[in-house]
Amino acid sequence: MEQQFWHERWANDEIGFHQDTVTPLLEKYWDSLSYSSAGTVFVPLCGKSRDLVWLAQRGLKVVGVELSLTAVESFFAENDLMSEVDVTGDLRQFRCLSQPITIYQGDFFGLSDDTVAESDVVFDRGALIALPQIMRDTYVEKFARCLRPGTEILLVTLEHSSEKSPPFSLQESEVRDLYENEFSVLRLGENTDEFRGEMAMNVIYRLTKKSEN
Repeated sequence: MEQQFWHERWANDEIGFHQDTVTPLLEKYWDSLSYSSAGTVFVPLCGKSRDLVWLAQRGLKVVGVELSLTAVESFFAENDLMSEVDVTGDLRQFRCLSQPITIYQGDFFGLSDDTVAESDVVFDRGALIALPQIMRDTYVEKFARCLRPGTEILLVTLEHSSEKSPPFSLQESEVRDLYENEFSVLRLGENTDEFRGEMAMNVIYRLTKKSEN
């Protein structure tokens, strides 16, 4: 997906993928993880998600990455949070002054491997399903390369019948094809929700990085 597509979506406030509440499946299944109340959680393509504050309030260090500057600035403004801004390579680093939240603004694929490698948990609600099929292998390969054995990914996908634009539909078979070489895959649960005028299914998986051979 071209970066300009996402810049235009945020500029035109065409952000139907954004949730004004904490992700229900995150609240329900977070405590099943090994690092549910400590460590660092990485949130790729985080937008201005309410999940970031919810995670920080549980004692976690939260690190996100988001392409859109509009989204990052909106996150801090809407949550009444102040930040310091530095430049790290090709990305801007927004560090919250009052909560353990840092957001890198720029291309996920330009984020250093070392930053990703610091993660104890990854929470992916909208990243994988935002990417077209041609980019998904590269996305998964970055986590497979960077994450330590035992690191967990909490992945939320969407199953629906509309393919007009992201978020895209991903079936369980596709998730397993993408991850099972490097991660064990466990489907934890699902819930239904309205999506583009019809019912769709949100599905949550726990992926655990396998030990190196």
